[in-house]
Amino acid sequence: MTLPMTEPQAPPGPAAAAPPLTTANAGAQPPPGAQPPSGGRLIRAWRQWRLLAAIIALIVLACVLAVLLAPTPKSNTYLDPAASDPGGTNALAAILAG
Repeated sequence: MTLPMTEPQAPPGPAAAAPPLTTANAGAQPPPGAQPPSGGRLIRAWRQWRLLAAIIALIVLACVLAVLLAPTPKSNTYLDPAASDPGGTNALAAILAG
């Protein structure tokens, strides 16, 4: 005995459970396997490079802080009577000479 012929049916699975795309559900989620919009590429690139960008930003910030917090050199080192080099006594003589 044989079974009567019926219409073929799709195998059960996630694709069979999704409703067909119509104008009523056009704003719904895309079917699995569909390509993301072009903005997705930018998001993926940002996620890939954000660690490197953060490290570079921290290095730049550290350099800026080091420059800002470094002691400023004396503006008049030639006439420094407190200098321990031989020029210190000459500076003292030049200051006293006026």
